[in-house]
Amino acid sequence: MSRMLSRSSRRLLALLCALPLVLVVMALAYQAGMRYLEGDPRSFLRSLAWAAETLSTTGYGSDSAWSHPLMVLLVVLGQAVGVLLIFMMFPIFLLPYLEERFETRLPRQVKDVSDHTVILGYGPAVEGILEDLARIDRKTVIIEGRRDQARDLVDRGEQVVFRQHDDDALEAAGLAEAESLILNASDDENAAALLEARQNGFEGTVLALVDDPLHRHPMKLVGATAVFTPRHILGAALAARTSRKISPWLSGFVSIGDQLLIQEVRVEPGSALDGKTLGEADVGARTGA
Repeated sequence: MSRMLSRSSRRLLALLCALPLVLVVMALAYQAGMRYLEGDPRSFLRSLAWAAETLSTTGYGSDSAWSHPLMVLLVVLGQAVGVLLIFMMFPIFLLPYLEERFETRLPRQVKDVSDHTVILGYGPAVEGILEDLARIDRKTVIIEGRRDQARDLVDRGEQVVFRQHDDDALEAAGLAEAESLILNASDDENAAALLEARQNGFEGTVLALVDDPLHRHPMKLVGATAVFTPRHILGAALAARTSRKISPWLSGFVSIGDQLLIQEVRVEPGSALDGKTLGEADVGARTGA
């Protein structure tokens, strides 16, 4: 049940359960204090009315003067709790709940989509791929489990499935009708998703972005078409800036569909591409890329 409720709903439910308890505790404490400290007994209902007036900061009726120090301390404590609850209730409990109720629901699955690319996990490593796919009018479906990130992607016009990576996410993203799959979650999640995809009969291109270079070979054994290590490549690029002894290398191209190729390339100091954007280097005209 708790997993089905959102965080704001759980908070509001906890508040609604806690308020009656606080009221009863304060009423019983006030009733006992008036009986044994002030010598002026109150009924439970009258004590409950005092507790409600105190917590809601609406003031008091006939109970407005106390002589015993402990009773004064109890009243001050009740007033402090009431003010604290008032200031906390709206920004922490009510406003997040109302925002979730009235905001657009994040999609949990996609329908009527085919020949698309499924991307498991959004991040900087796939931002360029998204731009390239959009440039050739290739549809994409991004599986994202972070609510804020998923909503940002939806606001940008991306097609998103809001699910955790282990919650039938691939099926909800229409992987059976997809042409390719890009894995950009943690290495463990990537491996699990890759196994699930291959076991379910997916035969399209699978690109995996891993953090640990040692995981490249196991991922290829599991069924990845190609495995890239963005952090490792970044480290190598930084090393290349301090040493000219690192020989350049070029691995094979990986195809996503008929129009898009992905390739890792190291730009050495002194190269025609060094310090230039792709547009400034005129790569398209010179290479056809």
